[in-house]
Amino acid sequence: MKARNFALCVLLILATDLSAQKCFTPANNPRKSFVEFLYALVENNGNFGWPDYYICSPAFDTSYALTVEREQLVCKKIVDAQWSEQKDLPKYKTARWVLPISGNKSKVLKDLLDAATITANYYSYSIGIDGVIYYLGSWGRLVSSWCPNEGSLPYRTVKMLDTVCLAVTSGDTSLLNKQLEVCKELTGEFRLQYPLSYFYPTVWKFRDEPNVFSVKLSCNYGRLTVKQLVESMASFKDFHYDVGPLGDTMAVWRRELFLNGFEKSIKVFLSDTSGMRCRMDIDGDVTMLIPKEKLDRQVLFSTTILSEGYYELSPDGEWIAIPEKRYKWWPSVLSFF
Repeated sequence: MKARNFALCVLLILATDLSAQKCFTPANNPRKSFVEFLYALVENNGNFGWPDYYICSPAFDTSYALTVEREQLVCKKIVDAQWSEQKDLPKYKTARWVLPISGNKSKVLKDLLDAATITANYYSYSIGIDGVIYYLGSWGRLVSSWCPNEGSLPYRTVKMLDTVCLAVTSGDTSLLNKQLEVCKELTGEFRLQYPLSYFYPTVWKFRDEPNVFSVKLSCNYGRLTVKQLVESMASFKDFHYDVGPLGDTMAVWRRELFLNGFEKSIKVFLSDTSGMRCRMDIDGDVTMLIPKEKLDRQVLFSTTILSEGYYELSPDGEWIAIPEKRYKWWPSVLSFF
């Protein structure tokens, strides 16, 4: 029995470790010494702190960091540390390299750091007193990985970021461009780890008239928004709206749009009108007016491939382009979008 229990424990540990290697581990409440470490290695963005960065911190070697800014990459490496007996903290001296890049290229790296930090979990039991600790930061989220297993998602992520650091210190734009393609693939893998709850809509309510409420369901920072009017004599405090199946469906749709890389906003107004129309703006955002019973996946997703212009839904469920002069139906109730 003891041998069986031991074998079961080993299998559970191995399974947990394999699961852990899909993500980084949150590194909450960093010590004061680590904050000083950040000040030395990571470019500070004024009052906004440290938005997007990567740090490699070996136990027996020099630490270095990569800061991702909008139009440049900055790599810093510690070359000396003078310890203060009064503060018991070191004063670091660093070397600094800069590589100019475009906003589109910096976004590729920012997207990865965003996805890697959002999906971090606590399922890691890796411990140790030496080796290398890797840190990733994105807008206040700090995560880490201690000696990730070779071939794992964190391992491939830090190896790619290490190579980006090499590209910065050597000024090798060709090497950087190759790593950005790897970066996109890694971001896609991290996005598969997002829980469905991340996409579930938040409910907002507004009183438009004494007996009419506007209810807005907003997914994932407004990337998918559905609004409808609800008649109710309840007070603003007592009014309740049950998200129900609509909220579940929106979360599934938003996750699929997210995984397909559609980052523009889709705004839907549910109405009893017989006119089913939509508008694709020049920036790619969609605004739609449609009865609730007509809203389905095909209708919603078909708007994402439209070009700029105005459209009407045909009886066959196809969006047909219409002249702008016929687009005079848009109600003022949609203005809050």
